[in-house]
Amino acid sequence: MHFGILTLTLLVSVINPSIVSALCANSGESVVYVNGILTSLVDAQQDLFKLQTKYFEKTGDRNVVFRNGYNEPHLAGGGDLLESAAQAFGTSISDFDLNTILMQIHPQVTTRKILLVGHSQGTFYTNAVYRYFLEHGVPEGSVAVYNLATPASYVEGGGAYLTSANDKLINSIRPLMIKAGAREPLPANITISLPPGEESDKTGGHHFSSSYLGGAPDRIIWDITNALGKLSAVRAAETGDGCFTPPPATIGYRTQAVLFSVADPLAQDARSGIAMTGRAIATAKNTVVAAAGQAQNALAAVLRALSLRAGTAAGQSAAVASALPPTTPAVPILAKTSASVSPPAPVKIQSTAPKEAPRVINTPQEAQPIQPPPPMFPPPLMAVAPGFGGGGPAPVADAAPAPADTPPAVPLYVEAPLDGALFAASTVSATGTTTPGYSVVVAYGSSSATTTADGNGDWSFTLTLSEGATTLGFAAEDSEGNASPAVTRTVTVDLPPSPPSLSVSECAFSLSSDSCLVATTTATLSWGAVSDASYYGIVKNDIRTATTTATGVTMNAADNATTIFAVVAYDAAGNAATSTSVSIEANTHPLIINEIAWGGTAAVSSDEWIEFKNTSSDILDLSRVTLVAEDGSPYIALAGTVAPSSFFLIERREEATSKAGDLITPFDQLANTGEEFRLQWYGGISTTTIDRTPAVSTCDGWCSGFGPIISMERTTGGADGTLEGSWQYGTTTNTSVMDAGGHAILGTPGAENSEGGEPPDFGFF
Repeated sequence: MHFGILTLTLLVSVINPSIVSALCANSGESVVYVNGILTSLVDAQQDLFKLQTKYFEKTGDRNVVFRNGYNEPHLAGGGDLLESAAQAFGTSISDFDLNTILMQIHPQVTTRKILLVGHSQGTFYTNAVYRYFLEHGVPEGSVAVYNLATPASYVEGGGAYLTSANDKLINSIRPLMIKAGAREPLPANITISLPPGEESDKTGGHHFSSSYLGGAPDRIIWDITNALGKLSAVRAAETGDGCFTPPPATIGYRTQAVLFSVADPLAQDARSGIAMTGRAIATAKNTVVAAAGQAQNALAAVLRALSLRAGTAAGQSAAVASALPPTTPAVPILAKTSASVSPPAPVKIQSTAPKEAPRVINTPQEAQPIQPPPPMFPPPLMAVAPGFGGGGPAPVADAAPAPADTPPAVPLYVEAPLDGALFAASTVSATGTTTPGYSVVVAYGSSSATTTADGNGDWSFTLTLSEGATTLGFAAEDSEGNASPAVTRTVTVDLPPSPPSLSVSECAFSLSSDSCLVATTTATLSWGAVSDASYYGIVKNDIRTATTTATGVTMNAADNATTIFAVVAYDAAGNAATSTSVSIEANTHPLIINEIAWGGTAAVSSDEWIEFKNTSSDILDLSRVTLVAEDGSPYIALAGTVAPSSFFLIERREEATSKAGDLITPFDQLANTGEEFRLQWYGGISTTTIDRTPAVSTCDGWCSGFGPIISMERTTGGADGTLEGSWQYGTTTNTSVMDAGGHAILGTPGAENSEGGEPPDFGFF
């Protein structure tokens, strides 16, 4: 299948509409890969996928976004050979491909940190894109270049590069470039062994995947990681929509796009030896239906013949090449005349779309023939230029003109969608250009639609596609029934996965009925498996901190703070769906043991009572809190609620004090020789101790208090209940609270504790 010209199709966001936005994120990093010439879109995408996969494997970092800045072949490679030769001299025949790459990546790159990674001829473009960025307001510190197998003599911005001493192509063109007066490629700085099978390959050691990524993956990933680490997310002064301002799609640019859209398939067919004769099929609708149904051989399926010999196609390709407007003065660049002449200084590549050539109106007396521009490349480079993209034969030479009975050419250019585009929505827009008033048909599956180009020649469709891959066929038709060659685009709709349903186990046992208040810093997250999800990202306080393929994970939350968790499901295409967030308030000591009357009261020694204090700012639900002695007795299950900074009183019997108890329960009587208590919260998976008293051995019994008169109180600063110093005598005589015999309580049940100190002298101390 011929992949077609990518030109303006790359201007519209067709990679993933969910990614495209007018916003440019300050966080995140993007790697843009630019391939060499004679590389198909599939091969370029596979190279990018291998680079991305290797990066993920080596670093575990899935936050970096990888994008293709596709450098498409033109004229069966011939146009790119001319451009490669010019680039070797620091100039350019046309900015068409540079502008196309910039337009392509503009909607895809949504981070301020950008690393441009070029291979072979793509290194000329990464250097040019870098200069374009800086000349159009992108801060220098937010973009960098890293080049592989580079025929260029420098790396913009002082970036790193990697060229192997075993790169046969670079080694073969180096002396020829010097001889022709071009600037010498950068010297080799690594030796990578030739992969099996490349020993006899004339371009062995030069290929991206097998030679470089396959032979030096650790070095390449380290270089990329190092380059990304030096970038800073500096906001540009003015970039409009996106992270940079793309060049405009001028009429001159669109004209070149249409020329390529016609010439590229013809040149490719000529190169493949395909000969076609006859007229186009009867109607445009039949043309595109046939094309859509036979996408693997679209051109042969929709045409009976074009009355064009293979050589004629190549001749038209050469004519298109000569018609490209130069971006620098049309001065011949020749081989240097003597060894003493220095190579010419590099010419800055024009960073905007080429301007339209002024229209010339011939006088009625005589029409002047159009003269092609002078040659822009040195002949010695033509034999080696194919290698800049990984090898391949030279373009087919010019041939005889087309027969006189060739039907009128019906132009058609499809701007969007991009062939191989991936959409995260079922609605897809198709746009393009043809002659004003011509009919345009699109066919896909069993459906078709027709529209008419407006006065500017523009046309558009809004299509609703099913999930999965769909081949679209387009054709234009004039009023005489002449149809254009079919143009096909295969696109894939991959709808985002469903959002995960997140739950946190501990929240089901919250200490608050109004929020998720837990007495632990451990959060157990779980969710159901999401269909089509490849992996999940764990988001903590709006930052993705981990990824997993499982449906559950344990995370840490900050103590005495609120932590917000969410889970994102990602499918294979990078589409994402985020769960509803869950907020967790962790407080490991929301309730403390505040006072113990372990000896009872002066009236009844068995009238024991225990007090707790809520140290949090929430109303606590005590239904999952228990007080248990080290030996298991007593075991008291709490119930009810307690307000912030308030007290909760437990009494063995209601008459124990005149203060109304919050919980009356005949718990096992406390031993006067000492007890060790633990205040525990059940969080669903385990039990967490939120406070405890000193071990019996710490004070050889109770650490304070005196039975049956004085209580054991918590000190004001006694944060750790296991320490002896966290406890004091209850020295305040509380005349407002009496025991069963009417005696004043020496303690503070249901109230703030005393200041402590030595107990009063009752004559028996």
